[in-house]
Amino acid sequence: MQKKIVIFCGEATAQEHIKKSFSAHTDLFIFHPPAGQGDIWRNIREDVGSIVLIDCKTNGDSCVWHKEIVDALRVHIRVIGAGGMGAIRAKELQQVGMEGVGRFFERIADEEDAYAALSEQTPETTQQDTLTAIRYAIATGRLVERTACGTAVTSLTDHKWRRCALNLRPCVVNSNIVYGAEIIHHFLQFTSPEALAEISAKMYATFYTLEWAKQTSTTCPHTIRTAIFEREKTRIHSTEWLLSNGLVQCEYASLLEQEALLHHLSSSPWQTYIEAWANKAGIIVPEMEPAISIYDWIITKNPAYFGYIWEYEVGLWDWLQRNKRVSDIARDVIATRS
Repeated sequence: MQKKIVIFCGEATAQEHIKKSFSAHTDLFIFHPPAGQGDIWRNIREDVGSIVLIDCKTNGDSCVWHKEIVDALRVHIRVIGAGGMGAIRAKELQQVGMEGVGRFFERIADEEDAYAALSEQTPETTQQDTLTAIRYAIATGRLVERTACGTAVTSLTDHKWRRCALNLRPCVVNSNIVYGAEIIHHFLQFTSPEALAEISAKMYATFYTLEWAKQTSTTCPHTIRTAIFEREKTRIHSTEWLLSNGLVQCEYASLLEQEALLHHLSSSPWQTYIEAWANKAGIIVPEMEPAISIYDWIITKNPAYFGYIWEYEVGLWDWLQRNKRVSDIARDVIATRS
């Protein structure tokens, strides 16, 4: 069965014209007003095969992020831009796989100032380009063939961005949408202080161990990495499982890279690596602290204490994803709504 086509276009008359022009395919269409921040993420779903971007909000903070479009492409949803702003987004992101169609896109393909050309765009050209994009989406209405993810890459390293992602990126469980911030709130509300303290210590220990690995350029042997990726191959290629855990394929691969490295390092106690990291970083227990080992002192301190850009909620989100807890908590959140 052909997957749905999500269409972002502004005017109701344009939507009616699309329905009339493609009357045999109207059951495929999901219409939305101009796309704003978070809207692409909200439509990364198992039943969606293509997203057609015609109109976008242009007001600063409400604009669609490039990262949303990249995330859709990573889970093999085709993203097609046409018309005006959609075509400009396609030009900006064509190197990462977004596709542009129509006269306006062809016109701006080699122009540096696409926004200047936008003011000269006529309604007739926009309408024609919209129909071209829909026709293309119908003709190519299938998922891009799955490919191996290869070396894991994630651009969600900026923590300000990641905090925004907690609020906007959905986890999709049985067609229900739960956002990362809801999951974090629910987990903190229903987890005892003692359990949270234990989890925090594990989070910090993991962080500092991985920092030691960076310090020393320690990598995971290929055999261990291969074994873990082989064990997780069903999950890493399941869009449904990934979305239920608030992940895209390459982000889960990045977590598996960390898991493989941590597994490799587990032959020695974490204390060994953390003390070595502290020694190399010149960290010592302050004199005013009670008699305590450097290890026991460090794992009570979050990375921000030592100057890292780090937020507790973001670190907790990573921990929940790494331990495959997100979808279970999302189901609990859904249960409390009913």
